[in-house]
Amino acid sequence: MSSEQKVQRHHALILQDCDNAPTFKKDIHCPFVPDEVIIRNVSFKLDNNRVGIWKITCNIVNEPLASIYDGCNYCPMNIFPLGKSVNTTWKFEITDLYDRIAFLLDDSDEPIPFDGFLTLSLEFVKYGDK
Repeated sequence: MSSEQKVQRHHALILQDCDNAPTFKKDIHCPFVPDEVIIRNVSFKLDNNRVGIWKITCNIVNEPLASIYDGCNYCPMNIFPLGKSVNTTWKFEITDLYDRIAFLLDDSDEPIPFDGFLTLSLEFVKYGDK
């Protein structure tokens, strides 16, 4: 006798205008306790012409979700195990590669606004018996 697995999926779209705030919070709700989260898509566009690479972290996964740079739009397909409820407020941070909160400097090392728009597509997955 073969057994089929019933897979439950739930998608969450994070849209964030960073507006000089590289740390932000989002409420996420999922109708089940997911086994994993998959980062399906990441897009990021700065409102200025600065060059750099940053990473996105959050308090639920406790490791970088993805790397971002100005003009990026890609599907990292990063998978993170969960096994716990995600129905809470997620704190996201955009940091540099040394884990410092992201900010931009002009040519004279003066801070300039970190203005941009971030999009994250998350897929929560629960595997279980039919």
